[in-house]
This record gives sequence, structure tokens and C-alpha cells, in this order.
Amino acid sequence: MGLPVRRFLCASNRNNVLTDALEQGIYDRRRPFYKTASPSMDILISSNFERFLFDISDNDSAMTDDLMRQLREDGYYQIPEECFAKIREKMRGGYAEEPICFGMIDRVFREYSYVMDPHTAVGYAVARAL
Repeated sequence: MGLPVRRFLCASNRNNVLTDALEQGIYDRRRPFYKTASPSMDILISSNFERFLFDISDNDSAMTDDLMRQLREDGYYQIPEECFAKIREKMRGGYAEEPICFGMIDRVFREYSYVMDPHTAVGYAVARAL
């Protein structure tokens, strides 16, 4: 749409499967699942990341389908190197544990008299850290 965005930040809570994928190039859902104060982020399989892979691969539906099949059957997949290089150019990821998020909620309230929700606190904490 023309918005001059150089890079996106992907913020995750304790279920930091996306942070690990963005750092290591391996999407691995074979890990503990945690219920947190930010339940919309409580995921191990991200449909948004599937769409992002499709887009970053120039709409390669066969590759995207193969990766999703591997995720279903094996619990993980290696992001193809060409896609991973593009992803690293466009996105960084980080995560914030709940004590950090609660601290951000408190900080923002004290500084701005605004009560921030836990999902926003995750994003805010990650943005500040990155």
C-alpha cells in the first residue's frame, strides 16, 4: 500500500515458537504449551506465518503446502534457505515473559495513566527490547 516499512517486529509471549523460527529457521511446535494472560498469542501453529511463508516464497503453494504437511506429520519444518534469507531481511522477533508484560502494564499506567492490555504489553515489551 506504499507505507514505508523497512522491517516488521513479531512479538510472542511465552509460547515463543515464532521467535525461535525467526532466529533459527526451524518452525518446531514440539514444545510445551502455556496458557498465559495473553491468550490470543497462546499458539504453537500460526496461520499468519503460513500466509507469510506463502507470500515470501512468491506464492509457492506447493512449498507452503509441503511445509504445513511436515508440521502436521512431524511437528516441525526447516524454512527453505531462500525464504529464510528474505524473512530475516523483513522481520525480527522477540518474546516477553509474563512478569515483563505485567511490568510494562504497570509502567505505562504510571507514566501515562493508560491501562494497557496484556497482548499490547507483549508487543510493547518486545518493541522496547528490539
